[in-house]
Amino acid sequence: MKVTTHATYVLGPDEILEIIADEEFQEEKCRATYAVAYSVSVRERAGRLVVTTERSMPMEHLPEIARGFVGNRLVIHESQEWHGPNANGLYTADLKVHVAGAPITGTGRRVLAPTGSGSRDQIDFAIKAAIPLIGRKIEEAAGPPVGAAAEIETELLAARANGG
Repeated sequence: MKVTTHATYVLGPDEILEIIADEEFQEEKCRATYAVAYSVSVRERAGRLVVTTERSMPMEHLPEIARGFVGNRLVIHESQEWHGPNANGLYTADLKVHVAGAPITGTGRRVLAPTGSGSRDQIDFAIKAAIPLIGRKIEEAAGPPVGAAAEIETELLAARANGG
């Protein structure tokens, strides 16, 4: 299942990435996406910014078909490994998500590009559930919540970029 979202900001990519790299922003993102418990890490590795979160999520919105694979807790590990800027001021991130205890993963790419008056944030993500017979149903069920989480993050970024 593919998920795509984009947003524009009044700040340039350098400033947006600075917000993304703020642990307080990542904690706010975890709370806003309904995590009941979370941990955040922002560090530099081999000259790249690496942002990781681990979120324990409520189970009530998870389809019954998926609950047998994750047990009594839904724990999502997310990482963003940022590269750049390139000569054009573009930053890219490799995105990875894994659901603990389940063969459900997500990979994608995020691009922060300068525009004439700020920046554009493009997120392209694919969810894969390697479960025979029901994998596609789980992927389809995971798509809307993943898309909503990406939109929540971009809304929080826009609010911060606008001084909110």
